[in-house]
Amino acid sequence: MSTPAGPAPAAGPAPGGRAGATGRPGAGEPRWGLVASALLVAAACAAGVLGLHRVFVLSARGQLVDEATRAGARAGEDRLAASVQAVLDAALGVVSALALLLVLVVVAGVGLVRRRAGVAAAAVVLVLGATATTQALKRWVLPRPELVDVGSTANTLPSGHTAFAAAAAAALLLVLPPRSRPTAAVAGAVYTAVTGGATLVAAWHRASDVVAAVLVVGAWAGLVCAALAAAPREDGGTGGTGRSGGTGGTGRSGGTGGTRRSGAGGGHGAATGLLALGAAGGALGAALLLGRAWAVLAPGSGRWELALAALGGALAVGAASCAVQAAVLALRRRRPPSAARPPSAAGPPSAVRPGAAARRAGPGPTGPARPVR
Repeated sequence: MSTPAGPAPAAGPAPGGRAGATGRPGAGEPRWGLVASALLVAAACAAGVLGLHRVFVLSARGQLVDEATRAGARAGEDRLAASVQAVLDAALGVVSALALLLVLVVVAGVGLVRRRAGVAAAAVVLVLGATATTQALKRWVLPRPELVDVGSTANTLPSGHTAFAAAAAAALLLVLPPRSRPTAAVAGAVYTAVTGGATLVAAWHRASDVVAAVLVVGAWAGLVCAALAAAPREDGGTGGTGRSGGTGGTGRSGGTGGTRRSGAGGGHGAATGLLALGAAGGALGAALLLGRAWAVLAPGSGRWELALAALGGALAVGAASCAVQAAVLALRRRRPPSAARPPSAAGPPSAVRPGAAARRAGPGPTGPARPVR
C-alpha cells in the first residue's frame, strides 16, 4: 500500500548558528569585516592626531599658521551677534566634572533600559578612554617646542572641551535605538563643531587642538565598535530576533524580513551621506584656506590673513566633527534582515507540517480521502 508523499521537511539552521548558504554571519557570529573597518577607522584617526602634531606643532611654519587660527577667531569675537556669543558661551559652560558624570549616567542608563549591557559598557569606555587619552597626550606625551614667538608655549593639543563634546555625542550614538541614530549623529556633529568653534573664539585652543580632540574620540569609537562587532551580538543590530520573539528578523507585529523599522535604513543612509558631504566640503575648504594661509602668513600679518586662517580652521573643525559622526553611524548601521540569517534558519515561510493543510481543509465533498491501493 502506497501513501501520498508529504512535503519535504524544512531545513533547520546550520549547527551552532553559523552562516548558511548565503555565506554571511549567522546570529551571534562575529562580523569580521565590520571589525576590520572599525579598526581601520581607529588607526586612521590615531594617525591623524600624530600628523597634526607633526605639521602644526613640530614645525615653525605650522605653529605660525596654527596660532593664526586662534588669533583670527579671537579678533572676530567682537563682531559676533550677542545670540551667537551666548550659544558659544553655553557650549563651553556645560563642560565640567559634573557634566561628565551626567553623561556617563545617561549613556549607561539608556543602554541598560534597552537591555544592551555590552553596548552601555562600550559607551562608558568610550567617554572615559577619550577623556583620559586627551589629558595624557596633552600633559605627558606630545611636546610643544618653542619654534616661533607666538606668545604662548603651553601645549594645548588636544582640546579637552572638544573631546568631551565629541565623546558624549558618539556615546549616545552607540546606545540609542537605530531609528534615533541618524538624528543623533547630525545633532552630535553640530554640537561638537559648535563646542570646538567656541574654544577658538574664546582663544582657549588652536584649530589643530580641536581637530585632534575629535580624532581621539574617533579612534576610541573605532576600537569600541570593533569590540562590539567581534563579540556575540546582543543588540539585534543585524536583523536578529524581534521583540515579539519572532525569528529571522520578524518585527513587532509578526511580519517577516525587512518589515521591522523599515524607515531606519533610509534614514541611516541619508544622514551618513549628509555628514560625509559636510566632511568632504569642509575638508576641501580647509585645505584651500589653510594652504593659502601657509603661503602668505608671516609674523605680524594683518587682519585679513588671520581671518583666512581662522576660517580654514573652523572648516577643519566642522569637517572632523562630521567625519567622526558619519563613521560611527556607518559602523553601527543595522544590516538588512536577509543578511543576518539565512532563509533556511527559520524554514520557508509557507512550510507546514505534513498533514496540517489537510486537517485545516477538512473532508472533501465526497467524504474522507481513502488510501489508494
